[in-house]
Amino acid sequence: MASRDIMPFISPTDGPRVISYRIGASTTTATGGTSWREGEVVVVDAAGDIDAKADGATATTDAQLVSTAHTDGLIRNDGATSGSATPTTMCPCWVVDERTEFITKNLFNNSDVLVTPLLAHIGDAAGWWRDNTAITTLPNSPADGANGKFGIDLNTTGLIITRVLDSNFVDVGKSAGTGVYVCFRRAS
Repeated sequence: MASRDIMPFISPTDGPRVISYRIGASTTTATGGTSWREGEVVVVDAAGDIDAKADGATATTDAQLVSTAHTDGLIRNDGATSGSATPTTMCPCWVVDERTEFITKNLFNNSDVLVTPLLAHIGDAAGWWRDNTAITTLPNSPADGANGKFGIDLNTTGLIITRVLDSNFVDVGKSAGTGVYVCFRRAS
């Protein structure tokens, strides 16, 4: 799983807006495709619950939330004994809106291969991407399975790239360095 792949960067207020949602009943503590960690994109299902984002690109309107917490801990803290979310298991999520900028190192171009962010990408439209080829198991946690890297994709829409930063978090327009991080917000 991809802990902290997408994080808030700058907010015009005291921080990004946070809303808590009930976790979908199919969410478990040990299955990579149904659970998530802080900084992963989640989607609201037909019942109004949140679930893990599917692989590949998704229209950004289908996913305007980034989880602030790990489902493993949320489910266990709620007293679930089966390893699955209960009807009372809640997860706080950052709302991706037009004002708050988020940051990621993962920029995709319609495939699971990462591309180097360029100064020319500023102002480009983007959308969500989930690469399901990476496998990560965190220490002292159950086997996560393949949950991939989360980032943004240059071939979908709904987001806009606002800045490209080098490895020292300096705008590449000022440093003339190589792009490492991409900042983005929801497009108006």
